[in-house]
Amino acid sequence: MIPIRDLLLLCLSLLTVASAFTHSKQNRLRCQAQYSSLFDDTGDGGGSLFSSDVASMKSASGPKVQTDSNGKTIEVGSTVRVSTGGKVTKAFHVTKKLHGSFESETKKFTPSDDDNFFVLPDGLQGTVTKVISPEIGDRPQPIVVKFGPNGEVDAGFDLPATFSMHMSTKEILVV
Repeated sequence: MIPIRDLLLLCLSLLTVASAFTHSKQNRLRCQAQYSSLFDDTGDGGGSLFSSDVASMKSASGPKVQTDSNGKTIEVGSTVRVSTGGKVTKAFHVTKKLHGSFESETKKFTPSDDDNFFVLPDGLQGTVTKVISPEIGDRPQPIVVKFGPNGEVDAGFDLPATFSMHMSTKEILVV
């Protein structure tokens, strides 16, 4: 009969090898650090198979943060505005009330029955609800921003409905 410890070690090894092709080394180290206590005989971190990897991960510099193009830190609760530099940004998974765009001069919302997306205008403001660490390298849009009808009046836009959207750090600026 195979001891549970050996079975867990085998499963973790297979998962580590299988995911090595799609995940960065930092993610693999984070996974190993999370489960290293399963393989630690001494309880002091010295007897683990992954103790050298965990030690190198712990000695890395402090927590990394997301910053906008001006170098300001993006945190949960921050007010941000859309700044795409003239590039059209579309939100597809929104309610039908938001299908359309804003006129650039009057900032009045124009609904569209033909389009199934919302065109985000430059200057639209929202609140950051989630920030994913830059250490997780597989997230092209690590910031979740909530846009709503009440917070947008300051920027001149009056949204007909609330929605959330994943944004990249290049698409938003902290206000």
